Amino acid sequence: MKNYNYFNKTSEAIGDYYKQFDKIEVTKETYELWLESLEISGRDEPKDLGLKLASKNLNFIRFTLELNDHGLMDFLQDNLPKYIFKRWKNIEYVEGLDVV
Repeated sequence: MKNYNYFNKTSEAIGDYYKQFDKIEVTKETYELWLESLEISGRDEPKDLGLKLASKNLNFIRFTLELNDHGLMDFLQDNLPKYIFKRWKNIEYVEGLDVV
């Protein structure tokens, strides 16, 4: 039951974090900055998709949120119970796990 609560609360908070994207005006400049931030070998596909479809890409959404001072760590710290945030923070750097 404890793990269910942890995963349920964490998933809900992360979902709420990404919902903030709907309130941000996405510009062509933001899109171009994001493209420039990608490794050269990874730019072709997102560039071909264009801004409208990039707005559905979690990497782009996260980039845009961070660019607009909506950091994931701060959001989770403010929206999760302390014991759940502490547990989440302790696993964030597990090798191969890209959550931050």
